[in-house]
Amino acid sequence: MDMSFNDKILRFFTDVLCPTPRASHCEDVIADRLEEFAAARGLTRFRDSKNNVIIHKPGTGKYAGTSVPVILQAHTDMICVPATADFTGGVEAYYSSENRLTGRSAVTGEKTSLGADDGIGVAAVMAVLDGGEIVHPPLVAIFTAEEECGLTGAQDVSVDDIMGIAPGLDFGRAAFINLDNGHFGQFSVGCAGSANVTVKVPVERMGLPPPQNFFSFELAVRGLSGGHSGLSIHEKRGNANILLCLAVYKLHYASVDMHILGFGRCGDASNAIPSAASVYAAVPAEQENRLREAADEIEFIFKHIYREFDGWVRLEIRESGEARALTEAAIERMLKIPREKWPPYCFHRGDFDDGTPYSVGTVFKLTKLAEEIPNGPIAYSAAMPNLVETSSNLGIIRDEGRHIAMVYMVRSSIDAERERIVEEIARKAESYNSTIEAGSRSPGWAYRDKSALRDLFLNRYKELFGEEAAASPVHAGLECGHFAEKFGDFKDMDFISCGPTTVEIHSVNETLHTETVEKFGRLLIEVLGSL
Repeated sequence: MDMSFNDKILRFFTDVLCPTPRASHCEDVIADRLEEFAAARGLTRFRDSKNNVIIHKPGTGKYAGTSVPVILQAHTDMICVPATADFTGGVEAYYSSENRLTGRSAVTGEKTSLGADDGIGVAAVMAVLDGGEIVHPPLVAIFTAEEECGLTGAQDVSVDDIMGIAPGLDFGRAAFINLDNGHFGQFSVGCAGSANVTVKVPVERMGLPPPQNFFSFELAVRGLSGGHSGLSIHEKRGNANILLCLAVYKLHYASVDMHILGFGRCGDASNAIPSAASVYAAVPAEQENRLREAADEIEFIFKHIYREFDGWVRLEIRESGEARALTEAAIERMLKIPREKWPPYCFHRGDFDDGTPYSVGTVFKLTKLAEEIPNGPIAYSAAMPNLVETSSNLGIIRDEGRHIAMVYMVRSSIDAERERIVEEIARKAESYNSTIEAGSRSPGWAYRDKSALRDLFLNRYKELFGEEAAASPVHAGLECGHFAEKFGDFKDMDFISCGPTTVEIHSVNETLHTETVEKFGRLLIEVLGSL
């Protein structure tokens, strides 16, 4: 039974999750699949306007007719981080000799991160709901949308809808099992809260075009590992957005007359450490050699700083059709205006706001804010010295027209400390005539000294595998925080987060350790039959 259950999990993952486009905000198709899955098995289902899907299955075996449910919860969306190489083979999933499962997403048309976060959790819940000989209490499965962009699905799902799908169940004593944990044998029993913060740097444009005898190029930071901004924030990985801003700043002080015309792809999500970032720019043609020499020196510094963690970092200068087109368009716009009307200095907005280079002042503000706003671990837990308590991550930089947006995710297991960092970011922004927009906030999930569910998982793990498991809080956002808050009146509801091992999530190197799926399946079946 165990192996067939393991096969079911992987089959649902490869056959249902991997072929389905499901980036955040695009969960309608996977929600359709889940509704079809439930209907085919005669299970009660509900779908809200946010594409959260709830499915109920009655208890089996000794639990038939009982009223205390188990809530199984996983999120359907994924972070689609594209690799540099395109692929034309379509959507596929396959095993390799290294026991690595690789998936591709139809969202970007390129090879992307695997999506085992949290596709494998969704697949495990589907395998339990699918039937067979598994003995379990009444099940309420909650499949949430938009976890990766601020846990908004969990924030929006209604407790009334959850409880209404199976009237008569005793939710006050329910066990809540979240399946969004990427370290098998290391159960999460607490998590950090988070806040999305967008710094808005006002855009000024230069009143003069780039030099007509120009060298246009893309300046790009590449070769970094990237990764999860909570789980990997302590590993001293390079942040491509920070390094790009540092490179621009250093090139300016190397007397390179660089005109920046726009941004390339500078991060994909606030909760991912960006592995690549770029700007489109131009310099006077006679400065090309100076530009390349200065860039080589900066790359050498980056490689030295990150030699133990991200030694493959590169600072590339590449001829770019996009950069050339932007430069030529900027010059064309300026040449349509009589020369006597050209302003002698940079100015704010006006007739030249649709393509001429950013002013030196705008670039200065951007680079100084990237330097001065905290990024990376800020504080560690006094009780657990290896656990990051508070952190910040510059996940995205993008041009939004009237301003350049710098999107941070601030995490902390202490809500007051999280808000202190948000206020510090606001003060820094104000000092450079910029503003902030504080977006969605997610509550933390407090560690409990006593937990029968935690003890059950730890005991069954030892019985099955002959070794000790661990249970501790994690410096990442988990939807348990929202659900613990929603069900706050039910003091006896117990929470835990578990799952098979995935590594390098939120990156193209994301890998699912498939051998842990089999162990996880055995443990889940054992726990469900022991509650």
